Amino acid sequence: MNKQSLDDFYDSLIEVLIHEIVFYVPRELIPEKDVAEINRMFGIDPFNELVVIDVYRGGRFKYEQGTYKPLLVAKHGSLEKNLFKLLQKKSEIAPFEFNYILDKYIEQVEFYHFITSWLFNHLALYIENKVNLEIQGDFQLQYNYYKKHLVDLIKHFYPSNDYNFREGYDPMEILEFYLPDFMARGGKEQRETKDKIVNDSTEIIEDENSTKTNQVKGIKGKVKKIKKEPLISAKASDDFILESVFNVKGISTD
Repeated sequence: MNKQSLDDFYDSLIEVLIHEIVFYVPRELIPEKDVAEINRMFGIDPFNELVVIDVYRGGRFKYEQGTYKPLLVAKHGSLEKNLFKLLQKKSEIAPFEFNYILDKYIEQVEFYHFITSWLFNHLALYIENKVNLEIQGDFQLQYNYYKKHLVDLIKHFYPSNDYNFREGYDPMEILEFYLPDFMARGGKEQRETKDKIVNDSTEIIEDENSTKTNQVKGIKGKVKKIKKEPLISAKASDDFILESVFNVKGISTD
């Protein structure tokens, strides 16, 4: 049997992050001319609708209450397996190779921790009257799984508290890096189509930032030196790590 390449190993970890994630695409943030193309790529209408990604069958299907719950519960076990796979891989490859994979992976985990929090907190804004307690519970549980996975990774691989927690994400960074990667892995679409949508969406978001900053409030990053309010503040990030990982309460500045 051929030894799994490091690329394939990394891809297998990322597929678990994306597989059976429930999400929605805010219609208000997408350029009109790209709506039809996004519908074609997803195969179903993802705008202001709840959609589930199935990486292994290459499909996207509408969220259905009740039927999604067993898939969501299984997500916890899948993330745990990723942790065990990393622990095993650490003893099999050179430290510099492992650290490279770990850094890339935890960067993705941190993003999904962020975005699942954002999706949960904006349900009422973009899904409106379709939200009920069960849907809210599923989105909160999904977020909790990613949060626990991030905390577990920090506990096992950054025991000396030398991990720098992100303050937030810039919209340009999400559109140029994370969204294309998500769509490529979840939909296997052609890159020129994704690049077109990224460019058009960037123009829309830059325009909305000057008139409707509340729609993208909280998406701030350390890249490109674009200053915006973070969804998760620097203090909240520090308090989250202190309390969740080290059982130390953050110092209140109120």
